[in-house]
Amino acid sequence: MMTTLNLQERLRDIEALLPQLDQRADAEAALICAKGDSGPLAGACQERDELRQEASDIRLKLRGHEISTALDELTRLDAELAEAMERREAADREVLRQAESPIVERWNAAPTFAIRCGYGHSWELFSQWFLSGRPRYIAAPECLLFFQSGECSEPLRFDLDGDRECILAYHAARDEAVRASMAWTGLADRRTRLLREHPELCMRPT
Repeated sequence: MMTTLNLQERLRDIEALLPQLDQRADAEAALICAKGDSGPLAGACQERDELRQEASDIRLKLRGHEISTALDELTRLDAELAEAMERREAADREVLRQAESPIVERWNAAPTFAIRCGYGHSWELFSQWFLSGRPRYIAAPECLLFFQSGECSEPLRFDLDGDRECILAYHAARDEAVRASMAWTGLADRRTRLLREHPELCMRPT
């Protein structure tokens, strides 16, 4: 059985031969019309017609291979999309679950509270360091002492043990949800492009 590459090479060969065969076939037809005999050109029309038919058959086979490959790709993408959607929904549920923590609720409200109290810039520095996971003695901002002291209002005070662990886990869950969403979107975009290239697959029975 000829491969796609073999079929493409054979089609190129036929297309290169056809112009010359068309001339010979036209000449044969003219001789028959004029003399009733094609002489040395006998069989040119038949050969030309046979090659035309072979070229048509090859184009049909190549089109069939192309559609089959696209259909296999669509089936694979549909399966991957279903799995990606499950991961995306699971990641979203985990974010919602962790967001219910009182610590996380307070953390999410802290930026607005800090701005209202005039600590917006300091909170931004503190929160970036807090989320880095670095220990107290590594690149800690000066405002750390304030946010860890009794002078700091309760809504802005988070310890470096349980509170931090909870908040880091929440942000890790959010990051995972973003990755899962991007993965699903990438697959969906590939599916859209495939169907744009092969609109005949849009009518595939479900």
